[in-house]
Amino acid sequence: MEAFELLREIIKHQFDNCASSEAALATLGSPSTSIGILDDAEISSHCIATEGHNQDTLFQACSISKPVACVSAAILVQQGKLSFDDKIAALLPISVMEVLETPSTKHLLGEITIRMLMSHTSGLSQHAFPGYTSNIPSPLDVLAGKGGINTKHVHLEGLPGHRFSYSGGGMTVLQLILEHITNQAFPDLVRELVLDPLSMHRSFYAIPQEENYAIAQYTGFTACEVPYRANPEQAAAGLWTTPTDLLKLVRALQRSLRVNDHTGLLHKEVAQEMLTEISGTMAMGWFAPREPGIAFGHGGSNEPGWRCFLVGYANLDFGAAKDWNAVVPILDTDCGIAVMTNSAAGIDICFKVVNAIAYIKGWSSIPYWYGNPVVTIPFALKSHEIDDRWVRWIGIWSNGWEIEEGAESQAMARFRNLSAIKLIAAAMPAMKHPKMELNMVLEGLAMMMSFQEQEGELLVVLWDGGSETKSTLRRVK
Repeated sequence: MEAFELLREIIKHQFDNCASSEAALATLGSPSTSIGILDDAEISSHCIATEGHNQDTLFQACSISKPVACVSAAILVQQGKLSFDDKIAALLPISVMEVLETPSTKHLLGEITIRMLMSHTSGLSQHAFPGYTSNIPSPLDVLAGKGGINTKHVHLEGLPGHRFSYSGGGMTVLQLILEHITNQAFPDLVRELVLDPLSMHRSFYAIPQEENYAIAQYTGFTACEVPYRANPEQAAAGLWTTPTDLLKLVRALQRSLRVNDHTGLLHKEVAQEMLTEISGTMAMGWFAPREPGIAFGHGGSNEPGWRCFLVGYANLDFGAAKDWNAVVPILDTDCGIAVMTNSAAGIDICFKVVNAIAYIKGWSSIPYWYGNPVVTIPFALKSHEIDDRWVRWIGIWSNGWEIEEGAESQAMARFRNLSAIKLIAAAMPAMKHPKMELNMVLEGLAMMMSFQEQEGELLVVLWDGGSETKSTLRRVK
């Protein structure tokens, strides 16, 4: 069965009273969930929506705007118009530097580099921006934080290059630098450098001038007070796009990592530098954790109601030490997933869908990076049988848990004196670090048990979605 058909079946069966996958996702929190799959360099897309949307419907990309902006900067580096290690004081007008500086940090501000802005190690403040419904200010006004601006003055609050600290403020500074050195408006330069060369024709750093766009929701049934907010901080949060277009960018970077003839969007050495982790799972513009070094991507969250996620698989070990096939078997590296929702409740759905697609395709589990939820309980595979290896974990476990066999060999979990709960196969691929033997959802609950074997010891790792925690259970008897 085709991947999207299997995904629909999995989603539909999450609730006994839902007649469709659309109804199930709305119950979970999102009225529109647009999904793209990149497999062997081919992109297919599908939208599961109660609102008549389709795969061409525009969604806010939120913070996925940042890697698109950073790829534009990398192309300018490639063209010799910029260097990753250029200091911002040499690239910005004095008037902008004066807005950013304080008397006690003026001497440090000039030490910030393009690399620091792109890797969120600049020390500049302002994590995120809530956007505006009217009287949209200029980016420079946003940096100043005065007169109707809904965020504080962007300033240096940490040492340049010291550590990772996510900064939408720093990305807005990058936006002004790119405009200044090219003498172009930000949307125009990104279109010229990235969007048009990749045929990303459904991508705009502007409010949609058409009918086919999603509007913001709090849940699957409740719309926000406004259909969207605008972000003058375009590089940080202003992109409207589709999963298909986002995967075109992922595909281009995957190709750039492979080819040596400088025919890719980025030269191989520039792409590798961009996707080398610097601090806190962050590379330049992309999260690309060195361990396990199998994927790069970014998530996004805009107010009042937008959540999205993008990931591309790639071998990020740029030396010769790693046996790629041993780390991620049965994985074509020209693969990726994009999920976009128009709901404030959409982040959990994004990760449920990503895990389900990776499971269906037989790909590796997505590695954790900053911004991802620590715990996301996957969809339950109600129509699937559980791998019978689970019986090895029958017994008494710490913290009051017991794994037992119910009627018709059904796997069950019991907490203290409560009734036993069915364990159901989870739509989530096995992780390689550490190896996860079996993942099973507790029926009807936001909880999962991962049955693992580590260094010869059987363990149960309990995922609790309610508290967003994981705890390790050890055998008592």
